[in-house]
Amino acid sequence: EVSDENEKFNLMTPIDLEKNKICLVTQLSQFSNLRIIDFKGKSVIDDCHVSFELQISEKIGSVCGYKGGILIGVDNSILFYKKNQNDGYYRILSRTTEIGTGIASIIANNDFIFVGDRQLSVLILEYVESFQNFRIIGQEPALRRVLSLFPYKSSVVGGDIEGNIFTFDDLSKIISDLSSSFSMFKGNRRLP
Repeated sequence: EVSDENEKFNLMTPIDLEKNKICLVTQLSQFSNLRIIDFKGKSVIDDCHVSFELQISEKIGSVCGYKGGILIGVDNSILFYKKNQNDGYYRILSRTTEIGTGIASIIANNDFIFVGDRQLSVLILEYVESFQNFRIIGQEPALRRVLSLFPYKSSVVGGDIEGNIFTFDDLSKIISDLSSSFSMFKGNRRLP
C-alpha cells in the first residue's frame, strides 16, 4: 500500500531464482524506500509478508539478488545486505564506493557482478570476502550510457540511451579472460 500520494513506483524485480522474493522500490521526495516481499504459498494475496524494509536518502538505481542477499546500486556505490543466520534480520555487509559514475543496472552471474553505468558502459566486479568489498576486474572499453542490463541464457543483453542493444555473448570466455589483473572485454552491437 502506498503511504503517500507523492510516492512514485520506481522498480520491482525478483531477487531469487525461485521467484518467491521480490524487491519493490519506491521514490518519495529525496528518499528511496526498499521492501523485500516474501511469497510463501501459491496464493499471492494471502501468503506474503515484508521481510525487509529500508529507507535510503538517495535514489536507488538498481537492485538484484546475490548470494542469498541483495545488492543495491545507489549513485556510484553498491550496498550489499544479507540476512543474518542468527537473528533473521538483514544487515549491511559492504558499501563499496567509486564504482563508475552512476549505477543504472546491476545483475549477478554466479560470482560476478555486471554493472551498467550511466557514463562508463559495463563493469564486471567480484566480491572479495576477506575485505567485504567489491573490486572492479573488467570494463568494456566502448563508452556507453547504459540504461539496463538483463541476463539471457548464457549471455548478458543491454540497452543504452541512444537506443542501441548490445550483448556479451560468450560470458565463459569473458570470465576466463578475467584473471587477477584488470581486463577489457567487448560487447556486440545488435541494433542501430
